Amino acid sequence: MASTYSAKIEMVCVDADDIIVMSSASVWIVRAESFGSAFDQSINIGESQEKSYINADGRVVQWKLKQISTLDLVDIDGDEPVEVHHEFDEDLNGQVFELKVKPEDNPPP
Repeated sequence: MASTYSAKIEMVCVDADDIIVMSSASVWIVRAESFGSAFDQSINIGESQEKSYINADGRVVQWKLKQISTLDLVDIDGDEPVEVHHEFDEDLNGQVFELKVKPEDNPPP
């Protein structure tokens, strides 16, 4: 029976000199019979996202798979919500939090 995994796939965008100009991370849900199969699927997803193009500055850039940084077994068969991605932002460390937050007034698009 297949299990459900969450895979965090990290990509880098490099210029012609292999200098990283941007990076991205996405979380994918995959169904697989084993951890190894889930890892292979994750690699295939990442490789399918690789592409080259000419950017707005007229330079050739290429998105490349950097790594599968997490691969976790996820129990999403139950009725309870399951977190599949959480990110910390240390750039905000030390800033004063003065904003009154009302997430219920700001739903995602």
